[in-house]
Amino acid sequence: MAESRHVESMISTENFWYVMRRRELLSPEGLQNHRRLCVHSDIFPYAVSEYSNPQVRTLLSSNSSTGLSFLPDSVLSCLGFKLLRILDLISYYFSDFPIQVLKLFHLRYLALSTSVELPTKASKLGRDFGKWCNIPFSKRTTNPPISISNLVNLEILIIHWGMRESHNLPLDVQMMTQLRHIHLKGAVVYFDDLFLMETKNPMVLSNLQTLLTVSSANFSRKKMFPMAIVPNLKKLGIIVSDKNRDFFLNDLSSLQCLETLKLTFVDSRNENSSAVSRWDAFPPKLRALTLCGGHLPWEDMVNIGKIPELEVLKVKDRAFAGRIWETADEGFLGLKFLLLEKNEIEIWEATSDHFPRLQHLVLRLCGCLQEIPFGVGEIPTLQMIEIYSCAHSVVSSAKRIQEEQQSYGNDDLEVRINLV
Repeated sequence: MAESRHVESMISTENFWYVMRRRELLSPEGLQNHRRLCVHSDIFPYAVSEYSNPQVRTLLSSNSSTGLSFLPDSVLSCLGFKLLRILDLISYYFSDFPIQVLKLFHLRYLALSTSVELPTKASKLGRDFGKWCNIPFSKRTTNPPISISNLVNLEILIIHWGMRESHNLPLDVQMMTQLRHIHLKGAVVYFDDLFLMETKNPMVLSNLQTLLTVSSANFSRKKMFPMAIVPNLKKLGIIVSDKNRDFFLNDLSSLQCLETLKLTFVDSRNENSSAVSRWDAFPPKLRALTLCGGHLPWEDMVNIGKIPELEVLKVKDRAFAGRIWETADEGFLGLKFLLLEKNEIEIWEATSDHFPRLQHLVLRLCGCLQEIPFGVGEIPTLQMIEIYSCAHSVVSSAKRIQEEQQSYGNDDLEVRINLV
């Protein structure tokens, strides 16, 4: 996710972070001038217990290994950074949700890895928390209910769940009205049934722009997620199962602000079974579409090509099945970026009229593809062709296209080749 990458990239900014390593431990007094800490994983338990500077606003744990480090939630019981706004523990795995995090009232950004559900209360107790918040501070005699919704100022929530699991996104999230981005990774995520029951007076997540990644079952005929509570959603990721592929798109057109959509098909047993019967089933402002898996028939591309605002299309992991893609006329009129990755296509038939505004073409791991259509090289807006691990004949066709353009005085077309 872009927000997570942004936090990590800030580490390299000079004088922005203090990176705490075992060999460079500070005395607690020496930490007073630092508001942003990056703590290496091997000393993280020690650091959170020994340092309690209330001035720290950002805490990031850095793990040099590729795997997750296990950390008991009790380690955070002594967490002394009470004014934290950013807490990134994504490199640690918690077997239980670290309840202590819910006390960080000022938290804006939370990222962690766990296999358990988000802490939640039943619908009634969730409403009790809303009442608790309205009690004047001086008159509060009890602690708030334990719930993810205690983090009322949270804007970005990133949870990495384990693979081969399913999880529920609880109703409590609906009370977190400051949320802008929700990124749920590594599990099939269903909305709690209470989301569907509380439709008379739903709380609207008007600030929510990103929701990744949830199950297509949430958009089926039997269990329809109320789109009205996310009116300004711009980015959505959906895992599509076989039993939902026929009608999961039915209500997405009501997401008037959605610009980016990723569909990942799983358990695809019905090869060449259509899932895109209508182009107008897609949101009207959709600009970027990613399709992964699915083994759809190439004929579905006809409807995808009619999406009026589409500028970016990524076709990955055998999203389409079949040897030949014959691009239809009057499609992809605004497309600027096209990625074909791990597809079994052998013959691609296209002319410059099919992608009149294409600027960037990327072919990656398309070992069966014989060549790039010569007409693609005649697209006047084309600026870049990238080829990764494709057949030598594809590389040769790209070079021929580049040479042809240079003979016409067009030296702007760049070709990048990586056969590894």
